[in-house]
Amino acid sequence: DLDVLQPFSMERLELIEAICRKKLPETLRAHHYIFNFNRWKREYSEQYLNETISSDLCRVVFYGPRDGDVKNCTFVAISGENNYHVAPFTLQESCEELQECIEKTQRIKWELGPYISHIEEAHIKILKNVLASKKVYSVEPNYIMYIPKEDILKYSIKIPVGTHLGPLKAQDAELVNDAWRFKNHGSLEYIRTLINLNGGVGLYSNENEELLSWILTSDNFCPGFAQTIPSSRRKGYAEVCMKLLLKRMTEKYNTDGLA
Repeated sequence: DLDVLQPFSMERLELIEAICRKKLPETLRAHHYIFNFNRWKREYSEQYLNETISSDLCRVVFYGPRDGDVKNCTFVAISGENNYHVAPFTLQESCEELQECIEKTQRIKWELGPYISHIEEAHIKILKNVLASKKVYSVEPNYIMYIPKEDILKYSIKIPVGTHLGPLKAQDAELVNDAWRFKNHGSLEYIRTLINLNGGVGLYSNENEELLSWILTSDNFCPGFAQTIPSSRRKGYAEVCMKLLLKRMTEKYNTDGLA
């Protein structure tokens, strides 16, 4: 196999995670994305992951340049073909390694029209020209908010009267999916996978256990899918869920927050 992109070993991926961690918060987006997939492999058995991951979006393989400098942390993450995503990253200012990888690799199936995700704003100008040659024209950054862990640990959680907080359950996936504005043909499996592997927080009614508001942890280890049912909006419920989720993530993994 002489492709310019070669699959990373777990050791290589953990090394890149460690390098990115030392450069936080500059590398937050890439670090948290890698951290989440590495965490799955550290915390769960291969058999459990194979049985639990029902979404191709979460079946990700990380590749790097064949002769690249590990200090550049250049990688291209490619998901399964159903709901096809490609996530590129590099610390190299010139972006030469990443540009060469995207131009020359045969691993990306451009004919499937991959969605380019988790892209850094600094890479857009360079990658737009390369991707246009592959007939991929929609390349926009997804902006994130950085929240220092010191601030997160100060959060005070006040549970609204008549409600209680609890972990999201697998059976909540359909409600979460139906309320998500980006719902698509594979989103239910994606949400179910995230609930099972990353967890989430729900605010439930004491009266009938109805799920009123919720948030879960996305595959980039960032809170996502925040939503409140129409009859319970404008009461601060989603804020309560987000604060609790961020605080639990920070206490357990000693990470800064993304939102």
